[in-house]
Amino acid sequence: MHHRLWYHPREAVVRSHGARPWATNRIHGDETGDLSPEAWATLDAFARCCWYWSYTNRLIARETARLSVPVLPVRVESMRASLPALWSFLDRRVPLPASLPRVNEARGERPLGWRLWSRRQRITFARLCGSVMDQHYPGWSEEMRWSPRQEVAALVGRELGVLRSFVRIRTRPLRARMGLVRKGQSAWS
Repeated sequence: MHHRLWYHPREAVVRSHGARPWATNRIHGDETGDLSPEAWATLDAFARCCWYWSYTNRLIARETARLSVPVLPVRVESMRASLPALWSFLDRRVPLPASLPRVNEARGERPLGWRLWSRRQRITFARLCGSVMDQHYPGWSEEMRWSPRQEVAALVGRELGVLRSFVRIRTRPLRARMGLVRKGQSAWS
């Protein structure tokens, strides 16, 4: 979300034309009553994405409990291993497909992995998402405590990512003239 410029102060301008309706209608914490207007105003784009993730998961938990519907928690990172249980949960009577196609695959810049987050981002994430993470990933916060060496490695990783993005953007015209960029490929490619 954050790498796709969600909640960027000028999101409706910097996102592609097709994404502008999403940008102008994106849910805001102060409009849901979850945060005060003052608290919402203090959040940067990263924090707003954290809030959105937490809010969505809290809302799902609240509504599934209210409606008393059965739930099967499935982690995206273990989706393949969870397919048989998911298939059974959905009461599918047809055989499980041998493979599933990738749909809606992200293009462009890859998201910044949490191991490259700054100390400030980790603190923000813990504050806004910690209670939900405790439910879904017990013990997650232990991995967020870093040594000075890990902090430096994350800083170097972030800066290398910035440098790679800069080089990709600046060399795109040359790569396009050489036929190394497919038509319709994003500027990040």
